[in-house]
Amino acid sequence: MPATLSRFVLRAWLFLSLCASTLPALAQQTVGLFFNDGAYPGYNLFSPNRGTGTYLVDNDGNLIKQWIDPDGYSPGASTYLTERGTLLKSCFVDVGYFPPQGAGAGRGGMIREYAWDPDSNGKAVVIWQYLYNTENVLQHHDFKRLPNGNILITAWEKNVDYPGNWEHLIEVKPNYSNWDNSSLPAHGVGGTIVWEWHLLDHLIPEGEDSKDYPSKWDPENGAPRINAVQYDPKLNQILISSNNEIWIIKKFTTIDLYLYKLYQKLFTRIFGNFFGEVLLSQLFSEPGDLLYRWGDPATYLGADTSHPQTSFFQHGVGWIDRFTEFGYKIPKGKGVGNILFLNNQFPAGSSVQEFTPPLRRNGSYTQPAYGEPFEPSGLVWQYNTVIEGGLPPAPFLGSAQRLPNGNTLIGAGPSGACIEVTNDRTIVWKYIVPVANLSPTTPGPKSFDDLVLGLTDPVSPQTNMPFRIKRYAPTYRGFSGKDLSPQGELIGALPE
Repeated sequence: MPATLSRFVLRAWLFLSLCASTLPALAQQTVGLFFNDGAYPGYNLFSPNRGTGTYLVDNDGNLIKQWIDPDGYSPGASTYLTERGTLLKSCFVDVGYFPPQGAGAGRGGMIREYAWDPDSNGKAVVIWQYLYNTENVLQHHDFKRLPNGNILITAWEKNVDYPGNWEHLIEVKPNYSNWDNSSLPAHGVGGTIVWEWHLLDHLIPEGEDSKDYPSKWDPENGAPRINAVQYDPKLNQILISSNNEIWIIKKFTTIDLYLYKLYQKLFTRIFGNFFGEVLLSQLFSEPGDLLYRWGDPATYLGADTSHPQTSFFQHGVGWIDRFTEFGYKIPKGKGVGNILFLNNQFPAGSSVQEFTPPLRRNGSYTQPAYGEPFEPSGLVWQYNTVIEGGLPPAPFLGSAQRLPNGNTLIGAGPSGACIEVTNDRTIVWKYIVPVANLSPTTPGPKSFDDLVLGLTDPVSPQTNMPFRIKRYAPTYRGFSGKDLSPQGELIGALPE
């Protein structure tokens, strides 16, 4: 072969090889449905953190329903469907009373409820809202609609004696006949607070050793941050995700408080203030104290404890309920009663983990020996994103949900990636949220509308991340009488 022809052939081969290796990379899929190899039936709900919309898609990525906030509010941060056939969403508002928490960081301020059907302009119709935002308090991160129709809300509060933003919970009874329908309503209008819990009421006595009070919080640890809350009506208990710990408290009643104060008065009168309080603490827990805690023994055993930390900035914490709030019935052999969560900053890599709390038949929890941590020390199941692959690390945000067949739905937060995995860690469904918003992470109405990305469009970091992704059963009560026809794949543009 002549030398000139040989060089031509070599150059042609190199050019074609380069094209073959480059073109697939240029056309690599970035968002949407990657595959569905038998995902458990249901509809997936997500709200991009910077976006103004909430989207319901089927397991093939088809849009079923969307709710676009009429005033351009992004979530702050949770959204849920209700059995009333409506959508509840916390909103990142710009009232400006409460000092900012970073560039959002779960800050909200208002809960809105939207009708199923939009208005003539395609915007969601607000049917109720409740602003909880003053110079001293602010709704943030999570909330839950309770079986009685009330709403349990996580919030921050200021206190002159303790620096930082301190956690409290409120239960609000909505007033659907009397609420402020302006774009930014007056604080507290539209609902009545009927129950509340304040962490500042459950601190260890000043000067005492935290080892002696594992059911209380040591303010030397600073002000923790709650990012998830769940209520179990059978146990009448509230599960809380806080920093590196998982807590459980009783949803106490007025009678509980009255009886405790009565015993307190009686014991101190008989035994004196000091011994009376000590004896009372041994026999009764103060209503609202921590019944159980897990994840970071140093918070109550001291920084010098030899017992290792097991939870690291976890998100998406929840009991695996037999009858879930998403319309599914979970068989008893699929983890019912266990706690499932995303251990975001687990040293070996972001991991979904499951453990069995030491629950007694009477609804109490096995208490540790003095100087020992709460059980358990091991896990029932886990899915590690580094070892198993399939998801990028999720240093913050994210969720985990057990499905009736034992599979687990995982949302990886910052990347917008979601997968469903079997008990043996096989991925059967992968989806990356295809809706982004380029607006700044500032409170108030967003600067831009949501952008529906094409299959291979580049994704700017954290512009398509949802706080969580949750799947609702096809038989979910809120879907009764609703049109769930697929409107087309949510890719490139909103389906016509």
